[in-house]
Amino acid sequence: MRIEKWLHTNYHVQHQKLSLDSQLSVLYSPISNFLFSIYQVFQEAISRYLREHGYDNIRLKAVLFDMDGVLFNSMPYHADAWHTVMERHGLHLSREEAYMHEGRTGAATINIVYQRQYGKDATPEMIESIYAEKSEEFNRHPEPERMPGAWEVLQKIKAEGLTPVLVTGSGQHSLLDRLAHNFPGMFQRERMVTAFDVKYGKPNPEPYLMGLEKAGVKANEAIVVENAPIGVQAGAAAGIFTIAVNTGPLDGQVLLDAGANLLFPSMQAFCDNWEAVRDALASERVKRGQFLKLKFRKQRDVMWRKLLGILTLFSFLPYFSICQNKLRENGWYHILSGQTDSISREPIVTTKDFIALKLDTDYFGKYVISGQISNYKRKKWAEETEKATGRQIAFIFNDSVITNPRVNCSIESGAFQITSVLDEKLPDIYKQLKQEKIDSIETLFKDWEKDSLYFTMPPEHRDSIRMAIDYWEAYTWIKLTTKPDEHYWYSITDSAEYKKLEEALKEEFEKSNLSSRASDYMQSDTYQMYKMYVCNNSEYINLMFQCFLFKKIRGLYSYLIDDIIQTKYPSAPSIRTYIDKTDNSDDERFAVYEWQRQIWVLMNKDK
Repeated sequence: MRIEKWLHTNYHVQHQKLSLDSQLSVLYSPISNFLFSIYQVFQEAISRYLREHGYDNIRLKAVLFDMDGVLFNSMPYHADAWHTVMERHGLHLSREEAYMHEGRTGAATINIVYQRQYGKDATPEMIESIYAEKSEEFNRHPEPERMPGAWEVLQKIKAEGLTPVLVTGSGQHSLLDRLAHNFPGMFQRERMVTAFDVKYGKPNPEPYLMGLEKAGVKANEAIVVENAPIGVQAGAAAGIFTIAVNTGPLDGQVLLDAGANLLFPSMQAFCDNWEAVRDALASERVKRGQFLKLKFRKQRDVMWRKLLGILTLFSFLPYFSICQNKLRENGWYHILSGQTDSISREPIVTTKDFIALKLDTDYFGKYVISGQISNYKRKKWAEETEKATGRQIAFIFNDSVITNPRVNCSIESGAFQITSVLDEKLPDIYKQLKQEKIDSIETLFKDWEKDSLYFTMPPEHRDSIRMAIDYWEAYTWIKLTTKPDEHYWYSITDSAEYKKLEEALKEEFEKSNLSSRASDYMQSDTYQMYKMYVCNNSEYINLMFQCFLFKKIRGLYSYLIDDIIQTKYPSAPSIRTYIDKTDNSDDERFAVYEWQRQIWVLMNKDK
C-alpha cells in the first residue's frame, strides 16, 4: 500500500506539538511499524498523560461521549444552519468555521462573530432571534444518522461493564429524544449532561466535571471522546484522558493542539481500535510509566531521522498546509485561493505596524488581543481589508495561522482583534507580540542618550510608552534628526518680524476677493514681502516649515512653497513631486519630511 493511501486510511497519531521530529515519532505506517506498534503508540500517549497529571494509572470505569459529530452525523446540518442564518443577518460564519465553534453555546457563537465584525456584543434580543432561526433552519434538515462505528463501540463498552455518559452542549430536545431510539439502553437520563445542567458550556471544564460526578468516578477513571476543538479543550481542562475523532473538515492538528491525547480520523477507526486502546489503558507497563527501554528509544530516534526525508512529504502538519513557506513575519496576511501556498508572501501589516496592543477578555471570559494599526499604515489596512471584503484574512504567528476571520467591510479605523479556538495560548502570544513591538522600538533608539526620567519609571510604564510609539513616525524622526549633514540645526533669537509677516500673509489669503490661481497670490505685496524676508534670512525657512502653508500642503500652498524655496535654492526639488505620490494624510506627512531633508542639505551647504 502506498504511504499516501495509508495515511488517509489509518489513523494512529498521538499528541505532539509542531516539531517535525516529534510528529514523525507518532506516525504509524508500514515503513515505521518495525519501530513500534499501535499498542506502543497508545502506551506512550497514556504514559505522557499520567506524568503530566501525576497519576499512577488509569482505572477505566466510564467513557464520556460528546453527541454532535460523535454519536450523530449532525454537524453538517448545524454548520449549514449557522452559515445560512448568519448570512441572513449580514454576519459571516463559514461552514468550516462553524465546526470550530461546535460545543459552544449559541449566544457565545453569535457574539464572537458579532464582535469580530462590529467590535461589540450583539443585543440579547438579537441573540435570541438568531438562535431561534438557527434552530428552525437545523430542523428543516433530515434527521441526522448515527455516526458509523458509534453504536458498535458503545456495545463493546457496555459489554465490558463500563459506564457510557453523554456530555453535550445541546439543549435541542429533538436530538436528545433521538438518543433512546438510535442507542437503546445505552444512556440513562441520570448520566446525561446537557445545556440545562451546567452554568458554563465548553470549553469550560464544567460539563465534563459534571459528567464525572454523574458517573461517580474520578478524572483518572474515565476517558473523553470528542470531535470539536473546544470540546477537547473542555475534556483536557477537566484532567481527563481525551480522545479526538476527526469527523469534520478541520485539520487534525487543530484537535491535537487543543489538547487531545490521541487522534482518530473517524468513529469507525476508534471502534476498530477500541481493544488496543483499552489494553493500553490497562497495561502494567503504562502504570509504571515504562513503555520503552532507553536503548530502543535511541535506536528509534535514529531511524526516525533517517525516515525524515520520506515522511516529511506525508506528515502534513497543521497550519503549514496553509502556510507552507516558513519564516513569514508575524502579522496579517491575505488568504489566497487556488494556490499551493494559500497565504500571501507579503504581509498586509506586521507587528511593528501596531501602535497599541492589549489583552482583554470578552463577555464569555475568552481572551482577545486587540490593537490598532499605525497611522502610517492605516490607509493600507483600510484598502487591503476592503479588497478582502467577503473573504478571510489570516493572522500568522511563528508561521502558524492563529485566526482567520472573514472581513465584513473596509476597516478604516485601523482596529483589529485576534481570537483563537486555542484560547489558552493567547496570553503567551500576546506577551511575545508585545515584546516584539518593544524590541523594534528599542532597536530604533539604541544609540540615543539615556533619558534619566524615562529610566526611573517602573518597567510597566516604560513598556506602555514603547507600545504606544508609532514605529514609522519614530523611524522618520530619527532619520531626520540624527544626520547633522542632513538637518539644519538652527537657533533663532528674534522671530517677531517673521511672525508679523506670516500673520499678514495669512490674513491676505483669507480675503475672498482673490482668485484661485497661484500666480495672482504671488503678485500681492504681502506675499512678496514674506518671500523676500525668508529668502534673505534662510534660517527662517525652519519656521516656515511650521507655518500655515504646511497645514494644507496641496494645491495653492504647494505652488507658493516651491516658489519661495526655488527662488532661494534653484536646484531644490519640488514639494509637489513628493506629496503627489500619495493621497493618504499620514504618508503625505512623511513625504513632506523627506522633502524637508533635501532642503536642509542645501541650507547646510549655505552655512
